Formats: sequence, C-alpha cells, structure tokens
Amino acid sequence: MVIRKVLEREVGARGLIGCYVASLSSRTVVYEGMLTPGQLKP
Repeated sequence: MVIRKVLEREVGARGLIGCYVASLSSRTVVYEGMLTPGQLKP
C-alpha cells in the first residue's frame, strides 16, 4: 500500500479534518492554493 494512502486513512480515523498529503516526493514540489474568480478571468 502507498504511504500516502496509509497517512490519509490514519488522519481520517483520528478525526482530523482538512488534512491532505499533496506529495511525498523528494524531487517534486507541489503547491496547492486557492484562487479567486477574478484571478481565473483572462
């Protein structure tokens, strides 16, 4: 089983809400952010 899935299941079992493992890679940086509607318009 993938480590990420194990972590997500443990977090869910402990009732922690809003936790997400984006990436465990030492070579890839993953940035997750929120955009406003104005930022999506050309």
